[in-house]
Amino acid sequence: MWARLYITIANIGHPYCGNHQYVDLLNTLDLKWFVVRFLYLYNTYTNLTIMKKKVLALAILIGLIGCDKSDDDVSSADRDQALYGQWEYEAIMSDTAVDINGDNTVNIDLYNTNEIRQCLKDNLTFFASRGEGEKNAYSLNENGLSCGEVDAFSTVESDRYELINNEILRFDNRNDMTIIEFTNNRLVVEQDDFLDDTDVVITYTFKRS
Repeated sequence: MWARLYITIANIGHPYCGNHQYVDLLNTLDLKWFVVRFLYLYNTYTNLTIMKKKVLALAILIGLIGCDKSDDDVSSADRDQALYGQWEYEAIMSDTAVDINGDNTVNIDLYNTNEIRQCLKDNLTFFASRGEGEKNAYSLNENGLSCGEVDAFSTVESDRYELINNEILRFDNRNDMTIIEFTNNRLVVEQDDFLDDTDVVITYTFKRS
């Protein structure tokens, strides 16, 4: 490196070279100081540039994540209307392992096992407004797979509900549902139930469909 630096400086006519005479430039005190200072500043600038790029990239990433989350979350004040629409199951979990289908195997994951029939897992849930001063409408509908009690795409169950403190869905006939998480396209609720002769808490995860 020193040899290349010597030749480069000599060829551009540095004052210490005088008519391109090949002088041992590295023995010149001033030039040594210049070279050391130059390398120090270059390394400092390079390191700072790399660091700035990394910090900037991290800041942008954090900003994007923060924006996505804040944009996707449903505020408490907007939950009543945000519920309206069609939802389908994404997960059904029990806080206690149960054997619903009688195969002598207990599970807490009721959606990805055979504990619940497929014709129930594909059911659609609807929340809708019934007008000012009226309780909202809830319905559970068969999807393409009918369990036999009603035709496909028919209503299996209907109820009325109101949203209490922007957190609790209070039904006329069903047990309360408590909202755990609510985004524009995802709803997680908990509901007390009695399965396999056991009191359980079921966590339903819905996705908007």
